[in-house]
Amino acid sequence: MIDLIVHTPGGNVQCVSGVNESTTCSQIVYALAHAIRQKGSFALVGRTDGASKREYRFIANERPYDFVQKSAQHGARIEFELLRLDDEERSASLEYEGDVEGNASANSSTTTLNEFFNCQQKQAVQNRPPPPDYNELMAERCNSLRRGISSSKKPCPLTFLNIPNFSFQDLCARTFSRPDLEALVEVQEKTLTAQKGELVRVELTLLDSDERALVQLRKQHNNLQTVLNSMRNANWSDRIGTESATAERLHTAIAAMRTAQAEKKRQ
Repeated sequence: MIDLIVHTPGGNVQCVSGVNESTTCSQIVYALAHAIRQKGSFALVGRTDGASKREYRFIANERPYDFVQKSAQHGARIEFELLRLDDEERSASLEYEGDVEGNASANSSTTTLNEFFNCQQKQAVQNRPPPPDYNELMAERCNSLRRGISSSKKPCPLTFLNIPNFSFQDLCARTFSRPDLEALVEVQEKTLTAQKGELVRVELTLLDSDERALVQLRKQHNNLQTVLNSMRNANWSDRIGTESATAERLHTAIAAMRTAQAEKKRQ
């Protein structure tokens, strides 16, 4: 980090501390304008002395840190000045319309960028509207859900009994044609879709937290029961015995191969 000595309008001198390779010209100008309590259009100008004496005007997204480093390599000394521009020169300038009643003093000769942006963030947080009340928000959402449920028609559950052109005899038959199979798959998809819709409707109607917790526990119990039944049906004890016997045979075969290789090397 470096410090920039900047001549400001009115003949004052400000020291901008905390300038690094990511600090832009606009950030420095805003901090200086805030420090001297002035509004308007400003431009930051850098002047070098020595053999390569020149004047350079920075644009908003340029980084004065790079300019200082390059000038230092050539041994040039730099002076910075904050210019307040007239109406004709405002095309390439930076506008500052901040609050001039900030914490920075106009008589202060040191401007710290971190303090300036922390102050700006605090002001933004203070101006932010308060968040809505949680209980009121949730009550409003529950009321909207109740209105939606009451206004919608109660769906008729889809079962095998009210599906047209469906016969249990076809389901029990052993031979199915392709159209029959497609019809059966379509019936299953409709049934699953209806069941999913019914589950969503039940979850929306269960406004009590205890009822929702009970339904969730029942679902978890059914899922665990399904997993346990599949593990019981898999006969893990028999499979473990088979895998152990296979592993033992492999170990024996590997040991025999190592013994045979050792005998060949000896010969």
